[in-house]
Amino acid sequence: MTDELRKALKQAGLVSQKKLRQAKHRDRVRRKELGEEGLQAEQERREQEHRADLARRKEADRERERALQAGRAEADRAARIAHLLQDANLLPREGGPRRFYFETPAGAIPCVEVSESLAQRLIQGDAAIADAHGILPVNFAVISGKAARQLATLEKSRLLHWNART
Repeated sequence: MTDELRKALKQAGLVSQKKLRQAKHRDRVRRKELGEEGLQAEQERREQEHRADLARRKEADRERERALQAGRAEADRAARIAHLLQDANLLPREGGPRRFYFETPAGAIPCVEVSESLAQRLIQGDAAIADAHGILPVNFAVISGKAARQLATLEKSRLLHWNART
C-alpha cells in the first residue's frame, strides 16, 4: 500500500492509525522475505498479467467489431434484397389470367397468375419467380432477368424459377 493511499484512507476515517502501522509493518516484512529478486519477479509477473489482460481485451474488441461488421453487412444485404424485390416485382403491372405453375425446393407446385407476355418471358428466361415471403405481402414475386441476376449474387436460394441463359 502506498503512503498516499494510507493517508487518504486515514483522512476518510476508514482505517485507524494502528491498522495503518500494522499494514506498513506487513509490507516491510513481505519485502524483506521476498528480497530484491522476489520483488522484481512479482513485478514482472504483474506486468505479464497486465499485458495478457490487455491482449484479451483487444481480441475481444476485435471480435466484437467483426460481429458488428458482419451484422451491418447482413442488414445491408437484406435491405438490398428487399429493395430489389419491391422495385422489380412485375406482377402488379403484368398480372393476368394465365396460371404459371412452378416447383418450389420443398416440392410444392404453386402458381402465379400472369399475362401471356409475362408467361413467355418466364419460359424464355427474361423473367424469374422469386420467394418474396417476409419482404412483400405476397409469397412470390415475378422479377426481370436483370433483377434475377442481381438476386442470384445476393441470395440465390430466393430464386424459385428461372430459365437462366448462361
